[in-house]
Amino acid sequence: MKHDDVESPRQVQGSGSLSSITPGERALRWRDVSERLGGISKTTIYEMVERGELPPPRRITPRFAGWLETELTAWLRGRPVASREDERLERARARRGQVRRGR
Repeated sequence: MKHDDVESPRQVQGSGSLSSITPGERALRWRDVSERLGGISKTTIYEMVERGELPPPRRITPRFAGWLETELTAWLRGRPVASREDERLERARARRGQVRRGR
């Protein structure tokens, strides 16, 4: 069993209240979260948490805080679907960045 897998219900510190982890629920480290969010950096993850754009990690043990896989999945499913316009704007931003770096 990996240490990220939680076998039995435990009390964990959430954002101000205690909640239970159900058997078989997985706690994700920031690297796992980064991978699921397209490779964003640790700094970006914690900035998103600070701005309230991403659920905060939970205290699992005194030395480990992580995101519950079910909570992250629910959050992702609730995000808006990217549109063609979003893609066009992102490409335009990337082009402007490339031009600036080339000067």
